[in-house]
Amino acid sequence: MTSTKQPPAGETDSQQGWVRIVRVDYERNELYDKAGRGYYELPGSLWTEFGPVHEGSIRYWGSGSHAGHINLLPALIFTGGQWVSLLGKQA
Repeated sequence: MTSTKQPPAGETDSQQGWVRIVRVDYERNELYDKAGRGYYELPGSLWTEFGPVHEGSIRYWGSGSHAGHINLLPALIFTGGQWVSLLGKQA
């Protein structure tokens, strides 16, 4: 059975790669984690951290919890010059 325990607010789950969001800027449509890292929405309902794309960059799906928290779940990783699904399919 897989654990459904979620990380504390603003932190990540090191095994799952979740990012817990602690602040939302509704005017700019931006999300922020506890460390102050910001994320913006891309077309297709994906989110990415501010800054240039580099090897290892992650694109996230936005998700909610039953407790009302916003979590970002890893969906794609930039590796070898292309986006690759973390589920094994090339994006």
